[in-house]
Amino acid sequence: SSSSGSSSRKPILVVNTHIHWNPENSDVKVMQVIFLLQELEKLVAVGGKYNGSAILVAGDFNLTPLSGAYQLLSTGVLPPLHPDFSPPTATTTT
Repeated sequence: SSSSGSSSRKPILVVNTHIHWNPENSDVKVMQVIFLLQELEKLVAVGGKYNGSAILVAGDFNLTPLSGAYQLLSTGVLPPLHPDFSPPTATTTT
């Protein structure tokens, strides 16, 4: 094997997570996934500790395929009007 091939090898970053279990707290699950993705992006970004490395994410996700957190993890996008994480509504007191 040539020495030039080994200099371009990058580590694989293996990450384990445990997403909140309660299905009634879907907004918490979405936020956990947002924070996870933000931290992973920092690690593999240019200048990050694992610049350009592949990532393997494993764990106890406690998600269903229709959940906002699952959609965010699998596609990188959370639809703006997804019911798991909609913006708070304004309330007034009289």
